[in-house]
Amino acid sequence: MLKKESISKVPSSPGVYIFLKKELPVYIGKATNLKVRLLSHLQSARFNRKEKLIIEEADKIRYYLTGSDLRSLLLEAKLIRLYKPKYNLRGRDDKSHLYLKITFGDKYPKIFPIRGNEISVDQEVFGPYPSQKITLELIRFLRKIFPFCTQKNISKAPCFYSKIGLCNPCPNAIEKITDSQEKSRLQRIYRKNVNNIIKLLEGNIENVIQELYKEINILISQQKYEKALNLRNRLFLLERLVNRRFSSDGNELIFTDSQKPMASLKHLLINYFPQIKRLSRIEAYDISNFAGKQVTGSMIVFTNGFAEKSNYRRFRIRSNNKKTDLDSLKEVLCRRFKNKWPSPQLIIIDGGHPQVETGKKVLTDLNKNIPLIGLAKNPDRVVIGSKTLVTLRPELNNQGFNLLRYIRDESHRFAKKYHLFLRHNEYSVY
Repeated sequence: MLKKESISKVPSSPGVYIFLKKELPVYIGKATNLKVRLLSHLQSARFNRKEKLIIEEADKIRYYLTGSDLRSLLLEAKLIRLYKPKYNLRGRDDKSHLYLKITFGDKYPKIFPIRGNEISVDQEVFGPYPSQKITLELIRFLRKIFPFCTQKNISKAPCFYSKIGLCNPCPNAIEKITDSQEKSRLQRIYRKNVNNIIKLLEGNIENVIQELYKEINILISQQKYEKALNLRNRLFLLERLVNRRFSSDGNELIFTDSQKPMASLKHLLINYFPQIKRLSRIEAYDISNFAGKQVTGSMIVFTNGFAEKSNYRRFRIRSNNKKTDLDSLKEVLCRRFKNKWPSPQLIIIDGGHPQVETGKKVLTDLNKNIPLIGLAKNPDRVVIGSKTLVTLRPELNNQGFNLLRYIRDESHRFAKKYHLFLRHNEYSVY
């Protein structure tokens, strides 16, 4: 029987864990924070029969650090498929488990979800995955990065999805080509897309990323800049997928232990802002509008790495149709510092160089010496508001960087919610 002491040395990192009985897996799971998840198993064992049985039977825990939730999801599915632990299957029949099937025998292989009881003995599948939501979300992201066809039969005209980049090259269009060399070239591209998806589902993420970087460099050397740009955008999508939080309950990423992300963030910024001693209060700002109307601003607050929702504030930009987003940002910051709220140790602005320059000028005019950074997108990068603006693109597994991105996303969510509320009130008829 496992005890709390056996979990004390488990790190607070993303990974996959295995409850073992005589070296055989009885339960396999994944977690964003291994230590917290394993401790929750112990706590749940007091009132949940299944959890109690797992804890009582297991005599050992093994874990694998993965660095991201996607890697955990893929490794967990692979291990469950390999070992078939009884407590992963108990309480759910085969019909409830979702897998991804690839039609390898087709001229143009397709990828789609399949229930466990629909799998034949000779079929190769990937999974099982925790829920339908996660499975469909995974397919949606994979298809944006490596397009593939979902039509059962070849038709005469290119499909709708080919027009929005989700089926490219489209088998319908390929089959109409009379030039055998061009047709063969496009067929190889389609197969390569499917093979890259297979590599990702098998967990060979780094291999795929390295191959994409090589292809981009080759295209640049050949001065095929448009193709290189298209491939770069797909690479950014893949990096977003790697860093994405997959949750079957719809929750977003939450840092259950803020110390490491906060220390990592301080380490990321200290060379540019030596005055940073602590980051107990972080404020993030976002401007939202719809076609220049109903312009709103938002301020969210994180205290010691956690959202302090009681300190969130909304700003309705004062009527002026000629105002730009930068003008609105300036107004929000000026109005914020007219209030006697606690001073932040860091300000985060959604945007790049123009937004950071605007924020710096406001702070200078107000005689405020507060570190300020921007978070720009596509790809995500940090713009440091030092004397000369510096752009950083930390590694995707950098916890400080991920904390910044989480704060930015929370700021978006809060701003969007208020903006939609105002739009609803404007157009509602009572």
